[in-house]
Amino acid sequence: MKLHDATRDLVIIGTAIAVLGMVIYVFGGFMLPPEPSTLIESSVKIVSHDPPPPKPETPPDSPAMPAPPAVPAPPSLPEQPKTGAEKSGGSGSGTVVGYTSYYIGDSPGVRHSIILTAEHVLSELPTVDVYWKGHKIPGRVVARDHEIDLALIEVPVVLPKAEMYFGDVDLGAAQWVVGYPFGTGISITYGFVSTMDRTIALQQGSAAVWPGNSGGGLFVLKWHLWHSRFVLVGVVDAVYTARTGVMQRTIVNTISYSVSMDKVKKFLVDNHVSF
Repeated sequence: MKLHDATRDLVIIGTAIAVLGMVIYVFGGFMLPPEPSTLIESSVKIVSHDPPPPKPETPPDSPAMPAPPAVPAPPSLPEQPKTGAEKSGGSGSGTVVGYTSYYIGDSPGVRHSIILTAEHVLSELPTVDVYWKGHKIPGRVVARDHEIDLALIEVPVVLPKAEMYFGDVDLGAAQWVVGYPFGTGISITYGFVSTMDRTIALQQGSAAVWPGNSGGGLFVLKWHLWHSRFVLVGVVDAVYTARTGVMQRTIVNTISYSVSMDKVKKFLVDNHVSF
């Protein structure tokens, strides 16, 4: 009888240990932070192009003019570097934040993705090229606001969107900046939230930012019970240079500024973006 009771106790203890191990495995997995690679899913590279020069107009009935005599070419001079205003096109970053639907009859038919970026990375053309995981997608600028430096781009595909967070962000919270510096491959940099200044609708962080990061997403990690996820809390807008003491959009530094979600939310609502 005692042997039977001992065996039963061992079975009960073994079962309890197995159940406890399974609980720890399951809930422990939920408590682990997500991989930073998940930030890539909703991030895109944006390439804009300057408008082409206007073509000279020729009267329709004008006779063809003879070609002028050949003139010797002048000696070649070394090419001078172009200034920011003279450079053709540019690149930046963006984040998928919502969708828009085009109705067929009474039901929504086609869904397009809406990308949030900085207005200053776009040219005057209404079209841009969007790159998601190496795939080139034609994009169309559907909204832009120069004052708050935000813009929206629509692409005719459904891409994964980022979760946005419109609450307060703690000072000292870890932050991740996602973008395509210098128009190359995607980059994720890490830093901390340094300052929140709602009076100028900007927040300051220490994550490294380079040219090409403009318009990209600023993320923090949020926990809900045992579940954690990355949430979008800002749009990279500028960096600070100690040399001039002003915010610029072309100087490399590790004091970055991003447009706060207060401005982002109003901009999205004003432009009827479903998020």
